[in-house]
Amino acid sequence: MIDSRFYKILDEITSIVILQFLWMAACLPVITIIPSTVALFACIRGKFFRGSDSLIRRFFKEIKKEFWRSNLAGIPLIIIFISLSQYYFISGSSVLELLVFAAVSMMLTIYILFLLHLTAVHVHMTFNGKELFKNSFLLVFFQPLKSIAVMLVIVCILLLSFYLPILFFLCTVSLIGYVSVYFILSKLHGLKLNQEAD
Repeated sequence: MIDSRFYKILDEITSIVILQFLWMAACLPVITIIPSTVALFACIRGKFFRGSDSLIRRFFKEIKKEFWRSNLAGIPLIIIFISLSQYYFISGSSVLELLVFAAVSMMLTIYILFLLHLTAVHVHMTFNGKELFKNSFLLVFFQPLKSIAVMLVIVCILLLSFYLPILFFLCTVSLIGYVSVYFILSKLHGLKLNQEAD
């Protein structure tokens, strides 16, 4: 039977691989990396709500829709991320350096979670800029076990991809997106928010 559990699992795996290839192809021009990532999250969100949508058509539609908006908001956020990352690679063993390393690690973890929440909320809700940033940040700390689960799964995916580099080409980014959207939307549903984006 075509609607069997096996078919559904196979469909999800196929979608993850297709989205990974679409994302990599769309990221070849550097300027499209941020819109492509937003489009990836939008397609994953669409799979949860409208599983029959055409991934390819929706993906490129979302890139076109989000190109200017996501770059204007995303480039400053990426610059902040890169700036924070510089402190992460400070070498040394003094107490002060270890404290700086621990503080920066915590800040980077929270910031990465914020970016994931920001992207997922953006493709799911209809908030203005200020509300989007505020609610995305607060959502990081709502149901913290889910935020921790997101980070742990991401670390596992990256470690597995490090030992099996083929996964970088097959599913790493799309799988991270899938896990992030799943957990973050479950938070939103826990809050009973119904302002779904089109």
